[in-house]
Amino acid sequence: MQEHTAFSEGAGQAHPLGWPSRQLKDAYTSIVQLQNGCLQLRVEHNTLKGVTAEMLDWWFSVFVSQRVSYRGDVKKAFLFWHPQDHVDIRVSDDKALRPLRVGDEFYVGEMFGGDPKLQSRERVWVSKRDTAGFHVCLKRAGVRIGSICYNFQDVPGGVDVVTEATLGFERGLAKTLLNNFIARLSFNMGMSDPWLLHNVQEFGYLQQFLPELFSKRAQGNVIVLEDRG
Repeated sequence: MQEHTAFSEGAGQAHPLGWPSRQLKDAYTSIVQLQNGCLQLRVEHNTLKGVTAEMLDWWFSVFVSQRVSYRGDVKKAFLFWHPQDHVDIRVSDDKALRPLRVGDEFYVGEMFGGDPKLQSRERVWVSKRDTAGFHVCLKRAGVRIGSICYNFQDVPGGVDVVTEATLGFERGLAKTLLNNFIARLSFNMGMSDPWLLHNVQEFGYLQQFLPELFSKRAQGNVIVLEDRG
């Protein structure tokens, strides 16, 4: 198991709206190799205060298509969520204005730490979405090669979230051999700490605006947020 203390988190990570920016020390993070050879990146987040599992379930049902208006600027909620790292997110037109369901696919682009060398563009499928968690799977050539799971648990005053990203072949007779010799070679370990930091920051930022967004969800696809300046 690897705990993360040496990674330079950079000075340019302040949120444009002045929101507190969580750092790796604000969560328990680890990287482990499972018995089947898969790599697992895990984040145990500090409690998201004022947030509930119901809010998170709603957020992940709409975060691909939801838009927000802030100070007259209308943009995708995904871009508002983490302006430095989030690049784009989209779903096919026939699903654009309905909540995500199990089996839906969408495309997500990110650039960790704003570094063009640390770009991620993935096509993912929803495998679980309810008040207990939001899970997606990653595929290559139709073969599942990983998953990202966000698990929620309501606690007094907020919600606890655990993120688990599993990279490698989770099924098949030769999965351990493939993971030990192929999956590890194909995964850029230089992205592990930036990804962990990104995930820690995402949920810290979500705490800042999700309660208001959820309370105004009746506004529909474009929700107007109060100016906090």
